[in-house]
Amino acid sequence: DLAIVYMGHNDVLTRSARPYRDLFAAWQRGDDAAVRVSAVLGRSRLYLGLRFFVSALAGQEQGRAVPTEHARDNMRAIIEVFRRTDARVLLAVEGLAPDPSPMQGYGEILSSLAVDPDVAYVDAARALADPAAGALFLDDCHLTRAGHVKLAGVLAQSLRQEGWAP
Repeated sequence: DLAIVYMGHNDVLTRSARPYRDLFAAWQRGDDAAVRVSAVLGRSRLYLGLRFFVSALAGQEQGRAVPTEHARDNMRAIIEVFRRTDARVLLAVEGLAPDPSPMQGYGEILSSLAVDPDVAYVDAARALADPAAGALFLDDCHLTRAGHVKLAGVLAQSLRQEGWAP
């Protein structure tokens, strides 16, 4: 009946050597060795730990990994999947600390897609950027318990405002 799509930085800011459209097509076909190897490595805690450790030492390159037009197409496809089931869709963009601006363009995309009465957008990033709210983040993106409570409240309020929840 309802889907909440929370676009996070891993969805659009994580870089890839190939365009995400190509990766998705290869994943769908199931015939790409690099995609299969990546899937296996992605289940290895040792690999993930080493990857994040090396990334932290090297520093993160800023910028968009998924071009905004690709992200728009991806979100349209996601919305269409839910429309086929007559579900309502609440779109939200991840908050980042201390500066949510890397996700701003993606929030604008989500907002622009909320034109159908069954699709809405809530600016969760702005709500989570409230300095008066206290310690909402463990690091730059992972929420504390208080952050999860705040996000749940923002989502619930939006659902009530849309008339989708009591």
